Amino acid sequence: MAKVEQMRVNGRATGTIEVSGILSVGETGQIDGTIRYGRINIADGGSVTGTLQTGKAP
Repeated sequence: MAKVEQMRVNGRATGTIEVSGILSVGETGQIDGTIRYGRINIADGGSVTGTLQTGKAP
């Protein structure tokens, strides 16, 4: 599990991720898992698979 304020993914991330601020997924970024985020930005080519929950992480 990762709990962070901000995160940028250009490679691969899996599992449970809680981002209280901005989650940025780059063109080559891949996320698979349970993701909670404050705001999200996904570049063309980036992918997010799994359970997404918007709103600030506790």
